[in-house]
Amino acid sequence: MSPVPELTRFQRRQILTACITYFAFLTVMSGIPVGSMGYFLSQKLPDGLTIAGVAIGIATLNGVIISTRWATGVAAPYFGYLGDRQGREEVVLVAIPICLVSLMLLAFPASLLATVLFLPLAFAATGASITALDATVGALASANRRATVMSMYATWQDVGSAIGPLVAYAALGFTSSMLVYIGGAVLMVGALAAFACVFARSGRLLGAEARSVNR
Repeated sequence: MSPVPELTRFQRRQILTACITYFAFLTVMSGIPVGSMGYFLSQKLPDGLTIAGVAIGIATLNGVIISTRWATGVAAPYFGYLGDRQGREEVVLVAIPICLVSLMLLAFPASLLATVLFLPLAFAATGASITALDATVGALASANRRATVMSMYATWQDVGSAIGPLVAYAALGFTSSMLVYIGGAVLMVGALAAFACVFARSGRLLGAEARSVNR
């Protein structure tokens, strides 16, 4: 990330880390499951699903499951409230493990029902994290540079949203869906490690400042 006036080196590192984490969420959770869910369902339910004598095709099932991803956007105001109350960093640090569980369920689907039912929770965790990251980056940027910082931040979103489905489709042409989901999990683990490292330091610095004020 190029230097932005009025930002310290550590603040720039925080913003860059938030951008990378944002990219990971968009690439993996908004890209790989969305781009591969139809294929995943066709492998597990080649004949579709029949409920109470009504046949439900793969396309319909895929649409229902993926729609929960977009439905979480309705809860964005609540996610913002949750981040303000519990801490934005904590929201992200809790959400990534939830997403990792969903990816492992997709990679090793012992129970198709459990996998499908857990996905909306992972999508909600993604929505909460994106809301928290939006607020974090906006708060870190100085008022007169906020538009510049947020536009760079949005670019990471565009790239992640575009790459995720393309990677999923391309990878499924020469490897298994299991490896695709494991690859996504590896990217999320990297984002978790980077975010925890940088923002844990931020918490320690804030704690040190608070202790110095109280002396």
